[in-house]
Amino acid sequence: MSAPHLADPRTPLVALEGGPMHRRWFHYADWLALRSASRRGGYPRIHPCGSCRCYLPTERYATNPNPMVTHRHGDARVWTYVVPEQWQQWAGREYLTPEEKAAGEPTRVRWPVTPEQEASA
Repeated sequence: MSAPHLADPRTPLVALEGGPMHRRWFHYADWLALRSASRRGGYPRIHPCGSCRCYLPTERYATNPNPMVTHRHGDARVWTYVVPEQWQQWAGREYLTPEEKAAGEPTRVRWPVTPEQEASA
């Protein structure tokens, strides 16, 4: 991984841009917990509960509109939404943070998407 923001996306806060969670803010540990719970639940990225795994960290930072939050935690790394179809073009693998890799999180989650797929599972 040559991009430093992908190799180490950690900041105390995460600011989401685009997608169904646009303008949501998380503490980094809470963001990882949400992503992990989405995987444990087996949700695909096209499901609302799986959409949190459609975000990629960027090189950009955002300042929280509440000055007290910024004073206490600093700026947040911006994570941008990538549509699920694009993830499929990338061999269906999803981005994992270093913490997620160390925890052994799967890079793919299998879950029936259509009633036909569910019937054959």
